[in-house]
Amino acid sequence: MSKFSKHLLVDDMTLSASMIDNAHSELHDGHHFFVSDYATGINNAAPKNWYLNIPAGPVLMHFIPLFGCSAGGVWQLFEGPTITVNGTGLTIFNSNRNSSVASTALAYKDPTVTVDGTQLWAEYAGVAGAGPLRAPGEGRATDEIDLQYSTKYVLRFTPDGNGITASMKLTWYVHPHA
Repeated sequence: MSKFSKHLLVDDMTLSASMIDNAHSELHDGHHFFVSDYATGINNAAPKNWYLNIPAGPVLMHFIPLFGCSAGGVWQLFEGPTITVNGTGLTIFNSNRNSSVASTALAYKDPTVTVDGTQLWAEYAGVAGAGPLRAPGEGRATDEIDLQYSTKYVLRFTPDGNGITASMKLTWYVHPHA
């Protein structure tokens, strides 16, 4: 998908140009990645943290976090936190399962965070009390963030109560030629 062509694909029915968006193109090229995790028994006094370490540039990372929880709570994204212990490493997968390209970012669960850094956003999700896993809708056009080079990020979930389950999926694509 990264080559130019003299041909334009046209839909037979509508006669409109046929194209795919950039994120989908990066997936085909093997430059789209994801990591996911979940936790049970999360308590209000001990929020759940996930840590993403972004490598030095010039690789531009286009990032979208997805998350859900079994009951109400606040999700926050922090930029530039102080991490004293990385936590347990998580496996990052290439979304193109035929590609051997590996992510240069690193992901962890349960890091030791001593300073939060800058809160980029906070969002309430779920409903107070027990219920099915709930997540807000996310969309590339409005929720994508280009992450800063050589920077740490923490995704945190703080539930309203105790014994809550939460899951996250972090997705991103990169422009290795940026």
